[in-house]
Amino acid sequence: MSGEPFPSLMKRLVLSPAGMTRSTYENPLPGARHREAASGHERIDTPVHGRFHTYPEMAAAGLWTTAPELARWALALTRAYNGESNGVLSPATARQMISKQISVGQQFGAGSYGLGVAVEGEGDSISFSHGGRDEGFVAQVAMWPKLGRGYFVLTSGVSGPLLTEIRRAFAELYGVGQSPRPERKVAAVDTASFKSLLGQYVRVQGADTITYDVTSAAGTLSMYNATGRRRFQLFPETPDTFFDWNTGGTFIFERDSTSAVVRSIRLGRAADAPRALRK
Repeated sequence: MSGEPFPSLMKRLVLSPAGMTRSTYENPLPGARHREAASGHERIDTPVHGRFHTYPEMAAAGLWTTAPELARWALALTRAYNGESNGVLSPATARQMISKQISVGQQFGAGSYGLGVAVEGEGDSISFSHGGRDEGFVAQVAMWPKLGRGYFVLTSGVSGPLLTEIRRAFAELYGVGQSPRPERKVAAVDTASFKSLLGQYVRVQGADTITYDVTSAAGTLSMYNATGRRRFQLFPETPDTFFDWNTGGTFIFERDSTSAVVRSIRLGRAADAPRALRK
């Protein structure tokens, strides 16, 4: 079991005798159930203090559940959406949940939201999804109700590359859920040029300040995200454009037009991608 934020409407299914019998909103989690609970990890070798946090936000972070239980929830919602009327939710309610109620833009991880879930696509390709992130835990749920396909992943760690690989494997098998795997080519560059890229870069994101330390050793370039406590090994496409082997993310070192000194890192290919400024 792992604690993840999911819609409070799920509580109705938790209380159903035929529903999510291994899920609970007990808060804090009783000691008798601690042996069922996973330990969260922000770092691969270090559990979070106390194994997991107890959050006061019950709807956002109060549910303890398992991947099969989330699949049962999604299947119950799918059956109601497709017209079955003998479940916990009525078809009308399910269709309201899985319909685009508001457009929020990709900055929140999805273009549109229904009631409690992100909604993408149209017609037979419509999908609903929900992600979760507590200290040391990450979850991702996605379901295509007209296709009867979905994936349900709970992790007691915070590896974005692992989730990406799972989504790609699902997409390669079923043809939905992830863009095609990008092909990248490593260019031959003079590693002496790495010297001009080294240093600390800072990005302000809301109330957070994210620091990136760029270093070089044994002819390779790496970047350490001090906030996320993640190190990326960077491979060159050009002398100033690099990509991370695991995520495929692009990092472009931008130079001053007059002095050619590196002033920032653009975190993506788009011209309006966020930037980290050199200290």
